[in-house]
Amino acid sequence: MVVEMVMAPPTPSDAASAMTPGTSPRSSGNVRWQCVSITGNNIAASGATAALAACTRLHTPHAGHVGSRAAQGAITMAHTTSAGDRSGLWRAIRLLAVALAVALSAPLARAGLAAQDASERWYVVRIAGNRAGHMRQYERVGPERIESGTEMVLKIDRGAQTLEIKLAGRFVETPDGRPIEMVSEQSLGGAGPAVIARTVFAGDTLETTTTTGGGAPSLSKAPWKPDGDWQTPYAAGKRLEARFGELVALGEEAIGQAVTTRTLDPLVGLRLFNATFTIRGTEDAELEGRTVPAVRVDSTADVAPGYVGDDLLDHSGKLLRSSLVLGGLKVEVFSADRQLALSPAEPAELLESTLIRPTGGRVPRAGEPQAVYKLRMRQGAAPELLGTPRQRVERLDERTLRVSVDGRAAVAPAPGEDRDAALTGPSAMIDTRDNAVAQFARAALGKLGPGATPDRTARALERAVHEHIVKKDFGVGFASASEVVRTRHGDCTEHGVLLAAALRSAGIPARVVTGLVGLRADPAGRGLAGDGDIFGYHMWTQALIPGPTGALGWVDLDAALPDGWGVDHIAISVSALADGQLVNSFIELAPLFAGLEIEILTPAR
Repeated sequence: MVVEMVMAPPTPSDAASAMTPGTSPRSSGNVRWQCVSITGNNIAASGATAALAACTRLHTPHAGHVGSRAAQGAITMAHTTSAGDRSGLWRAIRLLAVALAVALSAPLARAGLAAQDASERWYVVRIAGNRAGHMRQYERVGPERIESGTEMVLKIDRGAQTLEIKLAGRFVETPDGRPIEMVSEQSLGGAGPAVIARTVFAGDTLETTTTTGGGAPSLSKAPWKPDGDWQTPYAAGKRLEARFGELVALGEEAIGQAVTTRTLDPLVGLRLFNATFTIRGTEDAELEGRTVPAVRVDSTADVAPGYVGDDLLDHSGKLLRSSLVLGGLKVEVFSADRQLALSPAEPAELLESTLIRPTGGRVPRAGEPQAVYKLRMRQGAAPELLGTPRQRVERLDERTLRVSVDGRAAVAPAPGEDRDAALTGPSAMIDTRDNAVAQFARAALGKLGPGATPDRTARALERAVHEHIVKKDFGVGFASASEVVRTRHGDCTEHGVLLAAALRSAGIPARVVTGLVGLRADPAGRGLAGDGDIFGYHMWTQALIPGPTGALGWVDLDAALPDGWGVDHIAISVSALADGQLVNSFIELAPLFAGLEIEILTPAR
């Protein structure tokens, strides 16, 4: 994606009238509006945005579709164009949000707000050439509290449906830079429940309350002892503003010099990250019919490795225009007045770009003992994938990995994992405290009788979750286990989350896996998106249970598929989905946005 921003004249009266109670302050001060745009670089042909791919296994109900999992419970083609790519798409949008948060919520971007005494800014966002949404930043400076926030709305077309993503974050600190609280909110509009996380900085303890939709709040506490210095968002912005001004005054001597800060952002989560801005040169920018002295800057953040923003700022540090290439999508972000920012969006259609078409052999059938793949990045280094006895990863060169998946191998746990509270206890997404979740697990195991082995217990829960979720489609954002057990609605993420919760309720440590799954075309060659096999992004579950020798091992379970897990799965990362980890699981997919190719080396069967 490439992001570009363009500054437009302020409209203070409109800004003041647009403020909504409880979200940010009303102000009669100077207002800056900005807009964001994202354009595509032949995304359909490149398949570069692989993380937008299918999440649940989907099958076309063509006659004669034998030898695939469709024969055991196909999901109709009507669901194929909606449910299949939904969860991978959500991960992609979360990653996009992180990228935009780095570009727009980074302290240097905020610096201009204080410099101009502005209360808010607006941006337009374009995706794949369409104006897909907007972003708003605001600040409220008081004698005891400083509040800064970002709100983003993006719209993506999924065939006949439009997916609206809303993301919001705010940070509250003291004037001397001590953190008070931060709040993040994410929702898919009418398609799913809102997830709100509020973290209070209570000395050396973080107290996070997370609520999903109408579910019960989940409270978690964690130690807060950051390693090294860091600054709150507003304090970091002021420091960067001062340093940026010093560098601008140096003229050409500043070229190549960088300024770095370590900070937090609510849209990124409870993860300190380094944001670095390197000056490339000065130029005159033509904006809104006027010439503005500007500084071109490369912006990077270690929270999204491998991505460099091409930013244009004025001499006070205000972001005029920014470009970020994220896979095959061009994201353009530019400042605008409120009227332009909120004018009707033109959602981008991204279905075709969500799928990876493999070369070489066929996607393995269910039950095959082993599969071998070659994964290659079109550009940049291949990321580190999850390596276990079940999935062996060999780096062939900087851009290429050989991945061997063995369906017979067990995965030994790391020391202490069987006692890790994050793998056994509740979280906002895996909310085992909810009575309905516990009742579901008890009912599913009631038929086993006493003395059932952990393996039989895990398999029974896998089967129960597959049967319990009867509406397997696109209509859920990323629901918690307590929501799924009641609605019986979702795709692979909902299957994975409910199974993890049921396993933990039964006393079995559990986590979720993010990765890829192969979708095999029918004998006539017809698949999910045209002809041939494809791979799409997927989520499944792992349970920590004793193997035949009695040693503990992670066992893969996939409640979304009628046949469960198979060697057509390629694992990328694992997560306990503890509070605050959701964004991190998306960030780990970031390197794959640069364009992933898959070659199947296993002979076709």
